Amino acid sequence: MASDPMKDIRDITSKAAFDMTREEAQAANVCVKCKQPPTFSTPAGAREYHITAICEPCWDAMFGEDEDDE
Repeated sequence: MASDPMKDIRDITSKAAFDMTREEAQAANVCVKCKQPPTFSTPAGAREYHITAICEPCWDAMFGEDEDDE
């Protein structure tokens, strides 16, 4: 099966930034950034963890909170 270039880029970037990939973090049920079990207070936070493996508090700390995006 052919390699997915976008997945390869995501994995390389995630490994460089957080020392693990999204898949590794989700398999371990941890946030890729803080390495703790993921927490969310909004549906958007849960969706974001599914996409990036970054928990809502870490996402908000990195990018700011925007309640209008829910």
